[in-house]
Amino acid sequence: MPRATPLAGPLRTALLPPSGEVRMVSLRTACDRIYIVAHKEDVDPLRSALKRDGFDVEEIRGPYTEAQLRYSLQMRCLVNHANVWRKVASADQTAIVVEADFVPVQGFGALPLPSPHGQGTDVYSAGSILYGFDKFGFPFGHGNTTVAYVLTPATARHLIAFAERELSSADAGGYRLWETYLGIYLRKEAGVLNHIPVYQYGEHGGMMNAEPQAAGIRGWHQADVLWRRLAFLPAYAEGSQVRYRLIRLRGWLRGVARVITLRFFDPRYINPHTSRGRVPMAGLTISRLLHVAHTFVRHISTPKAATK
Repeated sequence: MPRATPLAGPLRTALLPPSGEVRMVSLRTACDRIYIVAHKEDVDPLRSALKRDGFDVEEIRGPYTEAQLRYSLQMRCLVNHANVWRKVASADQTAIVVEADFVPVQGFGALPLPSPHGQGTDVYSAGSILYGFDKFGFPFGHGNTTVAYVLTPATARHLIAFAERELSSADAGGYRLWETYLGIYLRKEAGVLNHIPVYQYGEHGGMMNAEPQAAGIRGWHQADVLWRRLAFLPAYAEGSQVRYRLIRLRGWLRGVARVITLRFFDPRYINPHTSRGRVPMAGLTISRLLHVAHTFVRHISTPKAATK
């Protein structure tokens, strides 16, 4: 991967987080444990990659009630996530949660936490719509995927309430867009900020999902911009580097299209509590696609071996 050059001039000054207010720390420093949400998938490559980064790894595979075993895959996934949320809430420690088809980038654990560390800020997942910057200069917005996320105990307790509501609905066993509802619930009902990483820490590496396709929804959701190369070849590549690169290109092009159509950042709609206005928000939006938004992560130092 070519090395990106930091931004310079007025834009760099506008994007720079407040000096001395908070120091960015690595994912591994902030979180000791990673939970892998799985059903019947083989997670050995994922487990090995995460353990190499120094994490304690625990797989969560159910349990399910007899009724839940007949749910759609999407809703069984919610049952499994809810099992993790209860563990995080009871352990009272910030953790990372990933799904079985997540593929992390190389040196995942050394990358910076996408939110203030030690400031009592609740953290959810990587967002797909930019709404603003918190008071420390970390971007936040709306997320619609649970492929990988950082989770505090306080947010876990909110999510337990969300899961109980979703699973008690009349159509709980059918296909539901609970991941999208979840982001709205956290923001509007729980007051939780969903922080957005400058670049993605990995991506959905599984094959295209048939359930959303049957519901008329796009079945793939690869990342637009990755921090680095992936730690291992994802399943969707089917062993082919050419196929892998073409699908990665598709993900990046979709990111470009979302910027052009104002779906990542719309200057007409920004959070009234943002600490920065439209120019810094537009700067982040464009610079991250070009992989030159490094001013946001200047405090983090990563091992040289992890950047190769």
